[in-house]
Amino acid sequence: MNEESAGADVSSLPVSRRPERVFVWLYMALWLGLIGVSAYLLGPWSAEQARGVEHYGILLASGFVLTASGPVLALIAWLIFRLVTGADDGSNQFGRIMFNTVGAGLLGVASWTIMLLTLDYMRTGLG
Repeated sequence: MNEESAGADVSSLPVSRRPERVFVWLYMALWLGLIGVSAYLLGPWSAEQARGVEHYGILLASGFVLTASGPVLALIAWLIFRLVTGADDGSNQFGRIMFNTVGAGLLGVASWTIMLLTLDYMRTGLG
């Protein structure tokens, strides 16, 4: 009964206060950090010169790593959620956590791409 009440307590919390949300916010913070660092390091150079800069490859690889780490982070969050709540049937929680993490990843990729395109646009003199 204790395990059932723990699972019920977590699921009855408002969406913004659920423990698995910490991982989604952490993932979004990593994307925002990459966007900020990319804008800072690539901002002074034009689009043609940026490809030759040593930071460009590292920043590009970081974007790919962050994209691939989203589902892994969702799996870790789901496992921790199951351990904390003691829930036997975690399929609904897994879907919700995966959906939130993939949504955060999509938002991060879109924002990062828009930032790169904006820098490209500004540096080519079209803006």
